[in-house]
Amino acid sequence: MAEHLHVWGLKHEDQMDKLLQVFADYDVPHTFHDYRDDQPTDEQFQKWAEYLNQDFPVNLRSTLWKKSERMFLRLTHSERMEWLRKHYHVLERPIVEDENFEVLMTGARPERILKELCNIRL
Repeated sequence: MAEHLHVWGLKHEDQMDKLLQVFADYDVPHTFHDYRDDQPTDEQFQKWAEYLNQDFPVNLRSTLWKKSERMFLRLTHSERMEWLRKHYHVLERPIVEDENFEVLMTGARPERILKELCNIRL
């Protein structure tokens, strides 16, 4: 297990709240980064996209993404990065990184993250 985990996502979502509560209950060292408060950098977007083997770190099942993809692709690179920061709901979540900010897992349910990264079974 990593010494310290960095978890990216959105506060007050059922799955995220569940994951963070179990981290607290089991004293798993972690830092939570809310997309709204701690906006990702262009470099983070690039790193996450590479991990996902996609052009951008988006949840391809997102309704907002499906409705906006064509418009998004017409934007310049810098406009795309700003659009992603503004429309954070389309970003893949959660994204879990180790203490060196290397991606360990994305988009998984809390049970899978806990089992595979922390050896905690619920």
